[in-house]
Amino acid sequence: NLDYGQDAKRLSKYVKNDTEIDKITVLYFGGAYPFSYFCDEPRKKRAIKELDCESSKFIRWPGNGEKPNTSYVAISATLLPMLKNNYSELLDFFVGYETKDLDWLGDYRPVKKIGGSIYIYKQK
Repeated sequence: NLDYGQDAKRLSKYVKNDTEIDKITVLYFGGAYPFSYFCDEPRKKRAIKELDCESSKFIRWPGNGEKPNTSYVAISATLLPMLKNNYSELLDFFVGYETKDLDWLGDYRPVKKIGGSIYIYKQK
């Protein structure tokens, strides 16, 4: 698996065009700041701190060990083995916050693969 964040822009385009997805929680791995693709840009010059994420379909992963409360979740392929094999300390290092208690993910199969590196799941 070669994953360096190349599919963030594809994910953004797919989700923005999918009328069934109202909101989606994202656990992203990559070099880019993904919300620069997911949130609306300000009218002034582009700056990450000025991005308008309130009107976005994209929600940051909760990072508190709880299951995301959106119907859809998107997870970078690089992070999936860490989630499924309970490597929470290593995953916490990569994403920068706690990701404990993600056993619920094992009950789901992806409904869509974006490019080669992001999987979308629909929760029941």
